[in-house]
Formats: sequence, structure tokens, C-alpha cells
Amino acid sequence: MDLIYVVSIVGGLLGGLVTILRLIVPIAVRLFHSINFHRRRHQSNIHDRQLARHEGKQPSRTEQRIYL
Repeated sequence: MDLIYVVSIVGGLLGGLVTILRLIVPIAVRLFHSINFHRRRHQSNIHDRQLARHEGKQPSRTEQRIYL
């Protein structure tokens, strides 16, 4: 009787853990991707502005915007 109880408790805990992870992981992955995408885009814009400044070019209006 105790073995069945332990197995059912462990199974329930694992099932709950799987359910929680199925809910949390997709949200966390989207958040991480979004943060990483915006960070890289911002760094790219900064690099482009510095390169243009070094070459003596005036940045266009769209390049003057700061993307956060």
C-alpha cells in the first residue's frame, strides 16, 4: 500500500512539473529571443552610426532614431 502511494505522489509531482514547464518555457523562450533581438538591433545601429561618423558621412533620418 505504501509503495502505491509513493508512486502515485511522485507521478503526480512529475505530471505537475511537466505541465508547469509546458506553460513557462515557451514564454521564457519568446522573452529571451525578444530581448536578444532588440539588443543586437540596437548594437548594430550604434555600430552603423559610429562607422558613418568615422567616414565623415551624415546619418540619414532613420539612422538618427534611437531604437530601444
